[in-house]
Amino acid sequence: GDYVTFDFKPPQAWLKERYDRESRIHTKMVSGTEGNTIHADADLNLTICRSEDETAPHIPTTDCWSVGQVRTADSKGRPMASWVPAGQQYTLQRGELWVFGPNPRSLDSRYQGPIRSEIVKGKASPIWLFGIH
Repeated sequence: GDYVTFDFKPPQAWLKERYDRESRIHTKMVSGTEGNTIHADADLNLTICRSEDETAPHIPTTDCWSVGQVRTADSKGRPMASWVPAGQQYTLQRGELWVFGPNPRSLDSRYQGPIRSEIVKGKASPIWLFGIH
């Protein structure tokens, strides 16, 4: 649930071609860490699951949460591809983070895949202002 800031350097050619101008910094929420498994259903709805309680690994549990649906086209109608193909899954390896933006148009791990923890520049905190006139 932490928010992290990192340089946007997508490995996919289609993302680089469209979005990798100068230096672009992203801030996204960490939705998955080492050992979590990302599942893509037939409609490209992505779910992350933790398969055991980290505090009591001998007690099997399964916790899952949604990390959005993959869009198949961007706002200009150009095709987009899911990093985890439909009907498949991927388990995050040591040092990998799955980042997510709640906006359906967010460029996040749904498209670029996991990021390496080494590229994280820092944590961010949302600021909420109430009653300011």
